[in-house]
Amino acid sequence: MFGASREMSASKPNPWERPAGQLGRFRFSTDDLPAKERLAIVNEVVAKRTRRQHIALRPEDRYYVHGESCVLPGMVAYRSSFSPMRIVRSRELLSDGNDSFVFSWFDQARLSTYRQRELAVGAGEATLIFASDQGSGIFPAATNHAVIMLPRNKLAPLLRDIDGCLMRPLPAGSPALGLLLRYLDIVYDQSAAPFALQEAIVAHVCDLIGVMCGATRDAEQEAKNRGIRAARLHVLKKTIRENLLNGGLSVSAIAARHRLTPRYVQMLFEESGTTFTEFVRSERLARAYRLLTSPATRDRKVLDIAISCGFGDLSHFNRAFRTHFGATPSDVRVHSTGTGSLAGS
Repeated sequence: MFGASREMSASKPNPWERPAGQLGRFRFSTDDLPAKERLAIVNEVVAKRTRRQHIALRPEDRYYVHGESCVLPGMVAYRSSFSPMRIVRSRELLSDGNDSFVFSWFDQARLSTYRQRELAVGAGEATLIFASDQGSGIFPAATNHAVIMLPRNKLAPLLRDIDGCLMRPLPAGSPALGLLLRYLDIVYDQSAAPFALQEAIVAHVCDLIGVMCGATRDAEQEAKNRGIRAARLHVLKKTIRENLLNGGLSVSAIAARHRLTPRYVQMLFEESGTTFTEFVRSERLARAYRLLTSPATRDRKVLDIAISCGFGDLSHFNRAFRTHFGATPSDVRVHSTGTGSLAGS
């Protein structure tokens, strides 16, 4: 959080001002600040200490920002919703030495100035700039946005024409952009993952941005074989987990939702050492196991739990569960409760 006052902002941990090297996920909201002091406190933190930006409002505007940031090895991501405003990064604020790439997406149209060039960027379009360059953005409406910051040495080797892709609007309907925005949910979910996995996630993000901005031939091919395929598989798995209750969940339905062919979806799972059907069954069984061993669902019948996990037949559920876990659903429930009873079966 930002803190509740100027005094608190100096003593209370702030997600925009973390110790060097501290990884993880941090949420923030101006609701935690007195309304009259919000803009001044945030400008003090943003302009002087971290992002080197200044926020300006019209006198009648109410200022707010709600969001979260995520720090992984070699990458900073943040997303938020905020009130109409003007953001300026002036020469006076560029003493931080940060020359990272900044990839930005906003769901509303904006008027931007970058390297003394004015450009209207449409709703849903994305841009790539250097954090070390002057610039400004006018946001006339409440906006949702996502930003990814990457060091030059991670992204520059992937790009065919760096200057040519700076501040060039990337189409809102781009499949790669849609995939990246969905993948960001996984980035935040994995903020506490093992270091090696976080490094792989950062590589996938670099691959996706590189493809969107014009990767070299070798980098594009590597991205297709590594980052894009991995990102798609992560997104597919997330969609499956969110739809486990749907008994009609199928590879065709998932493929159509993501504008892919069923064969391509099957191939992605096969490359990871499993199949679409095996993954769905495993996730449903894992969900059933959690429900069977949770005190909150102790009174639910096994049949109800099986149906709620997408199994339409109790006999099939019992056989699959025993094959997967080496015990029946009732045995697992008894062992978890320690009652010695088969209640709920």
